[in-house]
Amino acid sequence: MVVRPACLGALIFASACAAESDPCGPAPEPTPCTPDEVTDPRAEICAKRTAEDCDGPIGLADNNDTCQWVSTTSYPKDASECGAAKEGGACVALSAFGDGCEVATACAGAVEGTVYFRTTATCETEMFLGNFCGSTLVGWNSCAWTEPAADMCALPYPDAGPALCNCHC
Repeated sequence: MVVRPACLGALIFASACAAESDPCGPAPEPTPCTPDEVTDPRAEICAKRTAEDCDGPIGLADNNDTCQWVSTTSYPKDASECGAAKEGGACVALSAFGDGCEVATACAGAVEGTVYFRTTATCETEMFLGNFCGSTLVGWNSCAWTEPAADMCALPYPDAGPALCNCHC
């Protein structure tokens, strides 16, 4: 099999490499912009906090849910490569479920943690890598890979989430 160098580990859409059996798997198709709606009150409360006042209890009912500041990377609306990113941050809501901590692996087993993403109101893709022991992140999606990378590919494209998921691996 002949694979163009541009296809190796690059984050490009399917049209550039589809004709050559890309060992990275098929790139996710571009989707129309559909911003993620914040409908959970916990996520809404945390989203209004700044970096300085973020960390701490959410304050709803008698639960242990908290807000936590995370560093994020945002990619422009039509980005398909990692280079056009800007650094930022977000106050995220964590819902407590217990004391257990199983470290999840992301990037087809290459990295510990989970790659989270959401689509903003301006159609940017905002992402970060995190691991929250005993808590679940509220209002964000997670990237998922089911296959390990092929020998000729740095990482496979994710099965769930945009191709940009690989930027955090």
